[in-house]
Amino acid sequence: MKRKVLRFASAMFAVLLLCPLSSCAEQRESIYFLSENNMLGEAAVYRCDGEKYYELWSQADGEIYARCIDGDTLYYAPYYSAEGSELRSVNLKTGENKTVGKIPDGRVRQLAVGKAGVYFLLNFSSDNDNGIYLMQGSEPKRVADADIYFGNFVCYDGGVYYFANSLSGIMRYDEKSGITQEIVGNEYEDDIKYIACDGDSVFWMLFRTEPNTNRYPETVANAYFAQYNMKTGESQTFAIDYPDSPFWVNDGWIYSTRRIDTPFEGWEGPNGSLDFFARRSLKTQKDEILGPMLVTGGDLSTYKNLTFGQKGFVFSGYVFSEEDVTGGHPVYYYYPYGATKCVELSLAEYSDEAHG
Repeated sequence: MKRKVLRFASAMFAVLLLCPLSSCAEQRESIYFLSENNMLGEAAVYRCDGEKYYELWSQADGEIYARCIDGDTLYYAPYYSAEGSELRSVNLKTGENKTVGKIPDGRVRQLAVGKAGVYFLLNFSSDNDNGIYLMQGSEPKRVADADIYFGNFVCYDGGVYYFANSLSGIMRYDEKSGITQEIVGNEYEDDIKYIACDGDSVFWMLFRTEPNTNRYPETVANAYFAQYNMKTGESQTFAIDYPDSPFWVNDGWIYSTRRIDTPFEGWEGPNGSLDFFARRSLKTQKDEILGPMLVTGGDLSTYKNLTFGQKGFVFSGYVFSEEDVTGGHPVYYYYPYGATKCVELSLAEYSDEAHG
């Protein structure tokens, strides 16, 4: 039987009192983040306070949902959309759940919020209506007519940035004028993956075929991060050594993962080749190794989401173990900025505290 679960505090929140600057500075972390999707069709939204996480919204009706959070609002739509499917929103403070608009037939692979409204990426449309759509009123408007893959578009500062396929240049749809233009070409026909924006720049990952320094094979695909400054028109690339993971850009830093052999000086953990979080300063181009992605109870196979807060970030993944016959279970960790290890988050009982 299908079931839906929706929990919200019924009590009114207390009015925040004025406090001295010293005590205000000690406010706890508060990050909304999404659960890992799974094939059981269970989806949730949590809030992290740096030590625990609380469930604010959950739905288990057999559907897999594309989701995004903007402020205190969750937007979601079924991954496998059919005629009559809807884009919906939930106010995470009040619990109000309402329809935003209808979506066409296809797969809603990604949601993002821009200044003009909510955008969604549609693939595998039976009517070949693939592309990026803006929900205007209750009707969708296609703003990019292309087979765009998940993770390859982002809304930022009045624009929608994307590349139509792995060999195209970087495109920008202006939300105010409705004009689309190519802002960065792809003269080397690099294979492009992922895209992000921060400050005045747009970033992407690319794979460039270059002569091999070894004798065989003659060429090799080297991985790079690329940065294009939209104000100055300057661009740069810098090599990366662990290209199998997405990357995230936040407040002047590029976050990624890399594999490092242990032990090394000062290392007290297990020996072997381990995945570490690293970040690179866009100002100094210097790297920092934040710490290992150690988990308990099995092997961490995926780490899809990073969600940034005021004092740190939450990352999530799936842990697989021989004893786990259900195909793995999600895990969530909190990494304070500047820390050398993460905190494994535990699910707390629901209470008014869940809303912060």
